[in-house]
Amino acid sequence: MASSILIQPCTTNDGPAIAHNNVGAFWRDASWVLIWGSKTETYVASQAALRWPYNLLQHRAQHRFFKAVDSESGNLLGFVRWNLPDVPGAADLWVEGKVPSVESEVEAELKKAKESADWEYIENDLDAPIGVAMQRLKEGKGYLVLDYLAVHPDNSRRGVGTALVEHGLREAAKLGLDVFVHGKDAGLPLYSKCGFELLERLWMDDAELGGRGYGAHLMVWRCPEPS
Repeated sequence: MASSILIQPCTTNDGPAIAHNNVGAFWRDASWVLIWGSKTETYVASQAALRWPYNLLQHRAQHRFFKAVDSESGNLLGFVRWNLPDVPGAADLWVEGKVPSVESEVEAELKKAKESADWEYIENDLDAPIGVAMQRLKEGKGYLVLDYLAVHPDNSRRGVGTALVEHGLREAAKLGLDVFVHGKDAGLPLYSKCGFELLERLWMDDAELGGRGYGAHLMVWRCPEPS
């Protein structure tokens, strides 16, 4: 029987697998690779693995994390982070996706590991206009934000991204929340298929870093009205 895709909450133990998945996914984004200079995908992934366990424990009131796993092997196939709106009671919403806390001694060790990572990259302000536009479009809206979606290329074309997004949209419908996402060019077909509509598109010129430019697609999914 063919394996299926399961959507499950994350724990700090998933950190290394999440790092491998995420770096592998974003390494196919030419504009992202440019900021790492001579560093290799394998090296950046090894440093990300030091950071992700602690990252998963941050902003627990609003961040919700889920992974897609293969039902047979248990291997991680993809990852998503959702940000709840900053409203009273947010910490009690969608608690399934809240990463379990760990003992203070363990958290201190995870923080120490993160701080030991080599996470220096070529900084630039090319994305500043995206941040300004996002702030303007989100102001006062109370969106659930699809903040981070990554599927390793080894697991592409299996419906992993769709499964992760649709899982979150079902929860958004239960909560009565519209969903905002900043998608790059590669994600546009997926978000469009899932029912997102384009609010604004920006073109980012990264020629100064040796890039060819890329699109920023600011999109929203409208929660259906109750029947």
